[in-house]
Amino acid sequence: MKKIVTTKVSWSKREPLLMATFAHSTVIKMKDNADYTDPDVTLVIMEAAATKVEVAYGARKNTAGGIAESNKAIDELDLLLHTQGAYISKTTVGDEAKMQKAGWETIKVTHAKAAALDTSKVSPKLEASIGGKLKSTAFIVTGAKEYITVLVLNGPFNVTMLPNGQIIVPVGTIAHIISSSKHIVTFAGMPAKGDALVAVLTRNTAGYSNFSPVSSAETIS
Repeated sequence: MKKIVTTKVSWSKREPLLMATFAHSTVIKMKDNADYTDPDVTLVIMEAAATKVEVAYGARKNTAGGIAESNKAIDELDLLLHTQGAYISKTTVGDEAKMQKAGWETIKVTHAKAAALDTSKVSPKLEASIGGKLKSTAFIVTGAKEYITVLVLNGPFNVTMLPNGQIIVPVGTIAHIISSSKHIVTFAGMPAKGDALVAVLTRNTAGYSNFSPVSSAETIS
């Protein structure tokens, strides 16, 4: 399977001061770096979270609830680092040098996960035309071997999928399913003046992605 370069999760919550030091280092190396103009975690927030860990951990035995406060700060920083690491991997698209210049260690991993649709932007586009036709256009997903488009008439979209790829359509739900290697498919013979909901999932050699967000349209006579 294909190997991809990604950021390495190299800190440990059991060593919070080292984790904070690592976070400070990424802030220094990402500052004024033209490759990272809009990070998912701002450098100000990351710097503050790292400092909070240092202060809370150092004072954890001094006050009631200090250990709980320290653990909370550690968990928050850990989450921010994971979020930032994912941003770095996404932004650099496998450029190992760019990742390392931003202070991140890298690792090559096997790309075994099914191509997951990015729910922030890849709802399929659904267009209705005369003659009971509906065209669904999904975003192209790298590595996808199959696009499975599910259309539900007069909703709700309550179709689900099992891990083995079996699609479950509840009793009473009117669903149409097209499996294709193409990201654009057309449903024909749809009734006039009805509501249509559509979502797409993909398959690669490792398995299936989750459903995309649902798009809607009204059929035309």
